[in-house]
Amino acid sequence: MSQKIDVPIAILEKLYVKEKRSSYEIAKAFACNPSAIQQKLKECNIELRHPKTKINISRILLEGLYSKEGLSTYKIAEKLGVGRTTVQNKLVEFNICRRQLKRVPISKEKLKHLYYDEKLCISEIADLHGLSTSTVLQKFKNNNIGLRSRSERQEVYSKYNFSGNLEEKDYLIGFRLGDLNCKRASLKIIKIKSNTTKQAQLKLMRSLFEKYGHSWVKEYSGKFNFECALNNTFDFLVPKQDKIEDWITQNDDYFMAFFGGYVDAEGTIKIYNKKARFRVGSYDKNLLKQAFEKLQTFGIRGSYRIDSYKNEHQNNNFWRSAYLI
Repeated sequence: MSQKIDVPIAILEKLYVKEKRSSYEIAKAFACNPSAIQQKLKECNIELRHPKTKINISRILLEGLYSKEGLSTYKIAEKLGVGRTTVQNKLVEFNICRRQLKRVPISKEKLKHLYYDEKLCISEIADLHGLSTSTVLQKFKNNNIGLRSRSERQEVYSKYNFSGNLEEKDYLIGFRLGDLNCKRASLKIIKIKSNTTKQAQLKLMRSLFEKYGHSWVKEYSGKFNFECALNNTFDFLVPKQDKIEDWITQNDDYFMAFFGGYVDAEGTIKIYNKKARFRVGSYDKNLLKQAFEKLQTFGIRGSYRIDSYKNEHQNNNFWRSAYLI
């Protein structure tokens, strides 16, 4: 009987159709076999790309990877972007002598610790021990270890490394300090959250983060709750501080990228006496002052002051800078 998986059609379309991910890549993310993904694609009437294209793997290549480099069939499959069964069948076809099956003992306690405490997904546990996801799943079954709830299993979605672009990094830091809650959910996962009533703001957050990790959006009472899980390359978003780092203020391009992100989170443009006024307001007294002083060096004039004082409804003074445009 083929393996049944619970993957929303919208997610399949995003990964397979829009992002052009292979069934193997998607299967790894959902800790299942590529054939299960292919079956699900058929059930959802999603046309397979090159469904019967023959996979060409030469004997020399396979022998080099398996016999000389000592890679497992799982690692070879991952390297070549094919299913593990394909590699095994090719070994038989080329009459390549198989190594004795490697037994990797993992105690029930360790499996539970990695899965429940460290929040690793099945594929991550498999990678950690050089095993296939199916082998780890079998170990779970043999040890009567239940899988996490569906919401918890969202962590199996693929997460992609940050681009490394410094201006993008500065923008995201500015946006985070203005409008994002960011914390470490586990050793390998950074989770960001934000609420908004604006469709445009929701669209912006999706465009910023969905290329790096899976997101969830809940709508209630006219408000959108946005969450996204990212990998450790986004640990620069975790710190929350009322200041702009020197390496940002000392470079004009980096500063403008940072300020653009902060403005997209906290800025407004309104008309007063037939004049447009650009304003940025928050409780970040020092950050706003640094930005105000930096903008003055560009010849941009404005004001910086307390907008409302600490009271029974707010814990701190609310500061605002304003600029005529």
